[in-house]
Formats: sequence, C-alpha cells, structure tokens
Amino acid sequence: MVWAILAAVSLGIGMVFWRMGAPGVLPFAAAEVLILAVALVVYARHAADSESIWLDAGCLRVDQWVAGKVHRFEFQAAWVRIESAAGSFGPLRLVGQGCEVGVGRHLTHAARLGFERELRKALLAYR
Repeated sequence: MVWAILAAVSLGIGMVFWRMGAPGVLPFAAAEVLILAVALVVYARHAADSESIWLDAGCLRVDQWVAGKVHRFEFQAAWVRIESAAGSFGPLRLVGQGCEVGVGRHLTHAARLGFERELRKALLAYR
C-alpha cells in the first residue's frame, strides 16, 4: 500500500511536469517507481529468512529458510564439529559426515557467542 502511494505521488508529479512542458521528468519518475518495486521484491523474498536447530535423540537437525526455500541438514550429534567464523561477523560452521552448514547468520555477535556456548554444552552430552 505504501509503495502504491509513493508510486502514485511520484508518477503524478512526473505527469504534472510533462503537462508543463518538461517531458524528461516522467521517465525518471517511472525509473524511480521501478527501482522501488525491485527493492521491495528483493526485501520481501528475504524478510522471512530464518533458521531452526533441533537436538533430539542424538540427531542434530538444521532447517534454513532462504528466499522461500527450505534447506534441511541432519547430523549425528556425536560427530558434529563446531567451527567459529574467522571474524566476528561470519556464521558458525557445523561440520560432520561430509556435510557443512553455516548457522547463526541472523544473530548479533554477542548472541552468536552465547548460542555457540549453549550448543557446545548440549553436544557434550552425546560424546
């Protein structure tokens, strides 16, 4: 709704200038509306991105929702290795059984450190 209002205002201003004898304004207004539409679509595709991690009966399952698609990874908890990112901004990597997945990309650095401690503690019960 907000995009439609912005588009109407922008195109309305472009039409006013076109009628006043400045036809060059309308293509720029149309380009602005198109760029806003593309930005909205890109944002909407990733607005619901998330991760879920379950540890149950020796199985660690990671579900990642990225751009509307679900990616599922399953590990035996006893064989999972946690690798910290090479900086404070990268995700944690879970490695095991020939599979690797990055987790925690939606967390702040402090929350990622807390999550890493908690996950390491939970995995110790299966070693």
